[in-house]
Amino acid sequence: MSTHAFGSYAFIVDYAHLTFLIGIVASVFYFRSRQVSLGGSLAVGYLAASLYKPLDVLATLAVALISFVVIRYCILKIWLPRPRQIFAIGLIVGIVGGGLWMLGTHLVLGHERASDSLALVGIIIPGMICNSLVKQGVSRTLTPLVIFVPAAGLAGLALTLLTTTLLPTSLSASLFGVSDRPATVLFAGAAVSVISALLLQQGTAGSWQLRTGGYVTMGMIVASVTHPQYLVVLALTTLLLVLIFTPYARRVPLFGKDRFLVLAMLSFFLVTAM
Repeated sequence: MSTHAFGSYAFIVDYAHLTFLIGIVASVFYFRSRQVSLGGSLAVGYLAASLYKPLDVLATLAVALISFVVIRYCILKIWLPRPRQIFAIGLIVGIVGGGLWMLGTHLVLGHERASDSLALVGIIIPGMICNSLVKQGVSRTLTPLVIFVPAAGLAGLALTLLTTTLLPTSLSASLFGVSDRPATVLFAGAAVSVISALLLQQGTAGSWQLRTGGYVTMGMIVASVTHPQYLVVLALTTLLLVLIFTPYARRVPLFGKDRFLVLAMLSFFLVTAM
């Protein structure tokens, strides 16, 4: 464990992880109190964790709004899909919009490395926000979103300052490194993984009535095929979660968002401990 200077790469990595967890907790509690989804349980965390690149956050919201307009005023005028299909359409439209944005910024700005480029926050986040916009409306979704994102960012920054400069308890230096791959390559790989997840979720898994862990999990598994060490960590963490949570759930039954929150936080601590 080591101390990291404010603004260093390791500091930002710690900030991103802590802020992401805070965003998940905030989203779940807000949904429980108001029954309003802020782009699912992940969007607030992703956006808040990326506030050190504010233009990326604004670009992500812009693509989500454009995707909402396309679905609301074009697709839904000629076709009335099921709710889960609307979610899948939102993800695909978000990916297409993100790809066009990535291509445009790459051609105009010419950045090669992912860490230098102007990019979207998360491959699926525009689609998830778009899905909430379609279901709940613009003001009901965006108003709390623009409040919770900076609030989670400030809380994450304070916690990161505490854990990396005062205690210190940072683990990032030994776990992560700067990527030298072009942002377009990373985006393309992520897009393929998410589309593969959509096909599996809506196709084979859906027809067999199987639960696959959602689009994010399926996408991560597909994207990690070339990195077996990540699959090993995923498998070990899942096994530990089952061994720990199953006895607990028998005594304290949890459902829906409550179960998701407990499992997400437990997973966070298990992966960090590894």
